[in-house]
Amino acid sequence: MEIEEYHAECKKYLSEIPIDSESTILDHAVYLELILNGPFVIWDEDGEYKVIQVKARVDTYRNLKIIINPKEHPPPHFHVQAENIDASFAIEDCSLLAGNVSAANLRKIRYWYTSSKPKLIEVWNSTRPTNCVVGEFRDKK
Repeated sequence: MEIEEYHAECKKYLSEIPIDSESTILDHAVYLELILNGPFVIWDEDGEYKVIQVKARVDTYRNLKIIINPKEHPPPHFHVQAENIDASFAIEDCSLLAGNVSAANLRKIRYWYTSSKPKLIEVWNSTRPTNCVVGEFRDKK
């Protein structure tokens, strides 16, 4: 699926959730969950919601969210988010590129990485838009 088609699907999906004066707290909770954890980022521009970026949650391991964004800078990498963690790692060797991570969390991330590298590569390659400067990842092994 092309990135533009995916944006349209995300926008359609969000527009189907009725949020108005008669909405229940559960409706608002579901909508908020989609915005915060869905595969996209929503931007309110002059009262109109716009899908501005697609992101892919690769996995959740223990309390760690592993995410890949489509329009990225070199080198190919993934993001790890959790309480007190906002870091990025190279897909090639799991080296820390940015952020601070405790030794215990670094062990968890590297343990997850040992069995999940093929999944990272698959998600990275499947989310590259045609104009991505980084392009697809090719494992050197």
